[in-house]
Amino acid sequence: MPVTMIRGATIALILCSTVAARPPDEHCPRELFDPTALDRPVIIASISEAPLVVVGVISGVQDIGSPVPAHALPELLLECVSVTVSVENVLKGPPNLGRDLSFYYYMFSKYNSRDLGPPKYIPVPGTRRMFFLTYDQKALRSVGDVRDYTLRVLGGFHDDATLKDLSFGRKVATVLLTPGSGGSRRDFAHELNDGAFVSDSLVSKEYTNSLLKRLASADDVTVRDTARELLQDRTSQDPP
Repeated sequence: MPVTMIRGATIALILCSTVAARPPDEHCPRELFDPTALDRPVIIASISEAPLVVVGVISGVQDIGSPVPAHALPELLLECVSVTVSVENVLKGPPNLGRDLSFYYYMFSKYNSRDLGPPKYIPVPGTRRMFFLTYDQKALRSVGDVRDYTLRVLGGFHDDATLKDLSFGRKVATVLLTPGSGGSRRDFAHELNDGAFVSDSLVSKEYTNSLLKRLASADDVTVRDTARELLQDRTSQDPP
């Protein structure tokens, strides 16, 4: 039976040292280390297949073990970390996960002598994100390592009632393109273009536009103006 909530460092040490577990960054092809590579379509494909998707705030990050070579690029050192999340929404997977869960992720090691070309993801406590997870033996892991296989959720907290009866893709789109409580409206507006890209990919351009049209009537001037500009740009790109 899969374990959906992991606590403590003991299991983490077993996970990160066993040869039977998925090796570091197995799902990250070599081209993702190329600064000219287009990463968004690759990452969208990976996260859409994740068996467990949650929204939550990182409450802790714990280093586990020593740096190890990356599977796709052995000269690159990675560090296994345990990331603990206070869960706010379960978008895919069993709804009774509990309030907290932990998953494992191989991140870029501070002991590397050079940086990556493309952006990397370093988990930071206190940040709200959408996490795309998979099972590795009896533990949870990010669907990918090194790169950012999460989505920033800058609109604040979303009540489960606002997501009830929606499909998975529409839940993702609604969280990214609907302001919740407690978030920065300026930061939320800044991320609308990326949220629209995800919504287009997982649902449809029509659904994305319907959410943007709601935002075009928002009380906040920054959100309203950004949504209107984005809608205008998207409309101008439509074929005649």
